[in-house]
Amino acid sequence: SSPSVVLQDVDKKTKELEAQLGDKANELADREKELKATEDELAEREKELTETEEMLTAALNDAEAAEKERDSLKGTDEKARELEEQLGVKVDQMIETKEELRQAEEQLKQKDDKIVEL
Repeated sequence: SSPSVVLQDVDKKTKELEAQLGDKANELADREKELKATEDELAEREKELTETEEMLTAALNDAEAAEKERDSLKGTDEKARELEEQLGVKVDQMIETKEELRQAEEQLKQKDDKIVEL
């Protein structure tokens, strides 16, 4: 083989290798873009997860506050029931006292009538 043919072969091989290298460089650039897109997507999902977590935490706090409020109202309900019972007892006592007063008044009237008869 003459030196010029060898040089042509080397030149041809060099061009083939340069073309392959260019293809690989393009593939790497494409892959890099895909990775960046995936990275961006993961960052967006992480942001959404954080927002969801914050919403869930807020909902949990609201539920706990509502539970405390309910427990507080339950206590208030019990106190109201106790006061209602106490009031009922007092009303019953007042009715008894009124009846006793009426009976005493009746007895006094009878005594008055007897005194008047005498």
